[in-house]
Amino acid sequence: MLESEDEYLNHLAKDYKINWDRKDIVFFPFETADLNAIFVNQRSEKIQLKGLSSVYIDSLLYLVEKMTGEGSGKVRKAYKMLEE
Repeated sequence: MLESEDEYLNHLAKDYKINWDRKDIVFFPFETADLNAIFVNQRSEKIQLKGLSSVYIDSLLYLVEKMTGEGSGKVRKAYKMLEE
């Protein structure tokens, strides 16, 4: 993350009591097509996984696994249900 991006994130979170720990920051790999899908999601205020690269989706699923403590089987099964 660039220092300016870090400062902007801190500005957005200034009203919240968040203690950032730099070692816990997760950087997502994404491709140009992912950026387009991200912008579409922001404009529509919905989350659509269609258009995101498999690397990006795998990173999201990994993050969900770590946050919830669920195994990859359950997370992948839930993802497959969302795809339908």
